[in-house]
Order: sequence, then C-alpha cells, then structure tokens
Amino acid sequence: MLRRARVTNLILALLLLIATGFFVYGFFQRIEAEKQRFAAEVASQEAQKQRDEAKELQLVAEERLGVIEEQSKKINEQYNQLKQTTENLRLAVIDAEKQRNLAIRNLNESVIQRDSARLERDRATTQYVRAEKALEKSDSLYMLSVAQSLAAKSEGIDDAQLAGLTAMQGYLYHTKYKGKKYDPYIFRGLYYSLAKLNGYNYNTVKIPGGLKNRMYALAVANHSTSFYTTGSDGRIFKGDYLTQKLRARAFLKIRVCLTGFWH
Repeated sequence: MLRRARVTNLILALLLLIATGFFVYGFFQRIEAEKQRFAAEVASQEAQKQRDEAKELQLVAEERLGVIEEQSKKINEQYNQLKQTTENLRLAVIDAEKQRNLAIRNLNESVIQRDSARLERDRATTQYVRAEKALEKSDSLYMLSVAQSLAAKSEGIDDAQLAGLTAMQGYLYHTKYKGKKYDPYIFRGLYYSLAKLNGYNYNTVKIPGGLKNRMYALAVANHSTSFYTTGSDGRIFKGDYLTQKLRARAFLKIRVCLTGFWH
C-alpha cells in the first residue's frame, strides 16, 4: 500500500509538475498573446492612422488632381488658341511673302521702267544734242557761205569803201563762225578790197638788190612784233610791223598787216 501511495504521489507530483509547466507555459503564452494583441492594437492604430493619412492624402491628391485637370483644361484651351494663332500667323506669313514677292516684282518693273525711261531720256537728249549740233553746224555752214558770198561780192563792187566794208563783214562772219584759218575766198576779198583802197602794189616790199618783191604769205609772231613773209622769188624775210622794217635794211611800204596766205 505504501508503495502504491508513493507511486501515486509520485504520479501526482509529476502531474502537478506537468500542470505547473503547462500553467507556466500558458502564462507565458498569454503574456506573449497580450504582447501580440497590444502590438496588433498598436499596428491597427498605426494602420488606422496611416489609413486616415492615406485618406487625407487621397483627398489632397484628388484636390490637386482637380486643380491639375483644371490647369490641363486651361492648357488645352491655350494650346488650341496657340494652334489657331500659329495657323493664322502661318497664313499671314504666306500672305506677307506673296505681298513681298509682288512688291519685289513691282519694284523690278519700276526699275525696268525707270531705266527704260532714263534710256529713252538719254537717247532723246543725245538726239537733241545731235540735232542742236547739226543745227549749229547748219547755221555755221550757212553763215560761212554768206561770208564767202560777201567776200565774192566785194570783188565786183566798184566803190572802194563799200567793197572794203563788204569784205570785212564777210571776214567777221568767217571768224565768228570758225571758218578755215586761210580761206582763199575770204582773203581774196580782203586783198582786192585793200587793193582798191591802197592801189594794187600796196603789198610790194623793197628788198636788198634793188628789186621789189610781191608778198605771197605773211605770219605774225605771237609774243613779239616780228613777222615773216615770203615773196615770189621764194625767199623768206623777217620784219617788225612797228618799225616797218625788214632784215638787211629792206623797207616795207605796207600799211596794214594781215595774218594769212594770199594767192
């Protein structure tokens, strides 16, 4: 019996020990469960806080999304306006280019017309100058013919004074209208007019050797009072029209000296 009681006690002790172990284990499990529950509550609160923050952020995001959508709508409207403005600008540029090309074409045409008008004006001016020169030349030739006619008429006039005036008028016309320097008609008229006034031996000159020589040409120096003359014998003499003397003491009886060739 005692042995059985000991065994029973031992079993009860073991059961008690096992029960105590289970109790301790259960206690620790409960503590751990409390910790986990507390942690779960904390996590739940944190999750709720995060959910609240997420909701706030969602509300902010929705609000910002609304703002963004509104801005996007405005941007789209501005883009459409800009697109329309760009199209209008493109059309305006095309029109301006057309106007520029038209202006350049008109400018080129005006330049061509201006150059043509200038060319026509220059051509007309040239024709006018030519016509004016031709008229002047025609007038000059006419007056030179009148001068020759006067010189020729002077030879047939018996009155010495009138013949001299007529020949001188012809000489003045001939000089004014730039006739040839030694025109035979002009100087022939002058020669015969002077011959009628002074006698036909007025241009004879006394030369050395006791002879008289008729002058056929006379030239007067530009910068002195000297003159040179040739005679019918081919000799050349130098004289002074102020002293009326020739070299080699030849005496000149001429009263009027004319620069010219007399034939």
